[in-house]
Amino acid sequence: MKIIGIGIGAKQSLSLGAWEQIQSAEQLVLQTGSIPLADWLREQGVRFETLDAFYEQAEDFEELLALALAHLRQMPGATLCLMGELSQHKLAAALAAEGLAGEILPGVGFGQAALDLCAGAVCPAGAFLCPASEFEQSGFTGGSSLVLTELDSPYLAAELFSALARFYPADAPCHLVH
Repeated sequence: MKIIGIGIGAKQSLSLGAWEQIQSAEQLVLQTGSIPLADWLREQGVRFETLDAFYEQAEDFEELLALALAHLRQMPGATLCLMGELSQHKLAAALAAEGLAGEILPGVGFGQAALDLCAGAVCPAGAFLCPASEFEQSGFTGGSSLVLTELDSPYLAAELFSALARFYPADAPCHLVH
């Protein structure tokens, strides 16, 4: 199975190599159809399936991972397009652990894309980067800009708002990248 990193899920985050692999794929699977890239691929006449049904069916991430793996095991010759950093993607890691990941074509990760979009807004001390769901365990101590990725629920946003109050005043500048 080929695994392609599709960055933030927009055509602008595809490399030329990724686009060539997508065009030549006999069986293409996108992590989700709820991204701008999926709309653009449809416009280009590219046929694909998604893992969206498993997101809806699963009670938690572990179940999602199990359902997606069971499905992908039946498609060893497929090309799978995943968002974010492949080095930290649990589905990519699970496929590799089972020997199912053949060629891997990396893409721009969420963190790098966010840092690029915030160019000039990062403090001279640098930036601390982590997934929003891992912030509490990250060891962040303040004193630098903070880039949180994958903030995907109002509940998590509320938790982070409280946690960030320990490090930043209420009027600290904030940049939201979507």
